[in-house]
Amino acid sequence: MVSIRGGISYTGTTLAKGGSVEIGGGAGSGHSGGAVSVLTGYGSMTSSGSVSVRTMNSGDNGVSGRLSFSAGTASFGNSGSISVGTGPSTNGKSGSIRVTVGAGNTGDGGGVWIFAGQTTADNKVGGMVSIRGGISYTGTTLAKGGSVEIGGGAGSGHSGGAVSVL
Repeated sequence: MVSIRGGISYTGTTLAKGGSVEIGGGAGSGHSGGAVSVLTGYGSMTSSGSVSVRTMNSGDNGVSGRLSFSAGTASFGNSGSISVGTGPSTNGKSGSIRVTVGAGNTGDGGGVWIFAGQTTADNKVGGMVSIRGGISYTGTTLAKGGSVEIGGGAGSGHSGGAVSVL
């Protein structure tokens, strides 16, 4: 196992901060910058390894850390994209993608927002959001495409949340 960690601070005060760790690719003066890849191990007979990216739990008086995934800005040309996906399966089901917001016990629940890109260019349109159920290609009349379900949250003691289409 290889472990890379930032320094630990044991000063005994509330001002003590642990050390940071930064891993980055090299800068390119006339070409592209270097890439950073994080790969798991290959399992020749069973599963490959997992990748887990998470922040640690907070202390008694704080909030847990923030995870941020973003592509950089571009001066000329398109900015980068973010792709999240599962791999295909030859003899089994494909993987799932799940986005969830944790539960809390004070205040409103956390939200999930999906926004397409805006444009300030003349005669162009803003980005599109497309949500589709899965396609079934079996070559028989029994093939059934996947469903899309949109619903408001349930309320115990009050009405459930609304669904608005604008």
